[in-house]
Amino acid sequence: MAMAAAIKERMASQPAMNNARPPTVQIRGQPVAQKSGCCSS
Repeated sequence: MAMAAAIKERMASQPAMNNARPPTVQIRGQPVAQKSGCCSS
């Protein structure tokens, strides 16, 4: 959840840059990685 907050803050700070594509990959990769870690554990 902390990571999501940081991403949201970045989006508010730079919505244009976040809309580029790296933000999309990061946002999508973060939740997936967290789920994978939880599942792996």
